Amino acid sequence: MEQELQYIKVKLDMLCDAIMGDPTNPEKPGLILRIDRLEQSNRLKNKVLCALGIGVATAIGQMILTYV
Repeated sequence: MEQELQYIKVKLDMLCDAIMGDPTNPEKPGLILRIDRLEQSNRLKNKVLCALGIGVATAIGQMILTYV
């Protein structure tokens, strides 16, 4: 029984390290930090795509107005 509890504790520690990251090693970020970085990257991509879409729509509108 004691051996099984020790095994479970080791596995739980491994899961916590994977989720939170290793505080002693900054090269091993946890899942939470990785997801946060991905979300920030996606926000930037969405803003760039939105600005690009607005620019294209404006250019098309200007071309239509010049030929009309």
